[in-house]
Amino acid sequence: MVATGAFAASSSTPTTGYGTLTGAISMNYNLGDFYLTTNVQKNNDNAYLTGKVEWQNKLGQTTGTGSAVPSQRGATSLFDFWTFFGGSLPHQAFGTHGVQGGNTHQSAAAFTFTNL
Repeated sequence: MVATGAFAASSSTPTTGYGTLTGAISMNYNLGDFYLTTNVQKNNDNAYLTGKVEWQNKLGQTTGTGSAVPSQRGATSLFDFWTFFGGSLPHQAFGTHGVQGGNTHQSAAAFTFTNL
């Protein structure tokens, strides 16, 4: 069996008005791809979803950041990915996943972390 070199982390938090907010980050070393998702169970409040990731090296120094384009208002899922070229893969990643800008309900955030 060949290892895929995939690593992942997820986090969920209850929200008022959106159900559960779930964020996930993952890395596929074979492809060099890093994935970020943000999901809510419902979004009748016309809010938008956000996602941001920070990559660090073994010394804990930030080597890059990525921000997903915010979702359309009322969306329940957001996905984005980044590809690393030339073997410069990060050692760890921190993700921030949010729902914000709704008409009634407060914003909420979930946070993820993984060693890669």
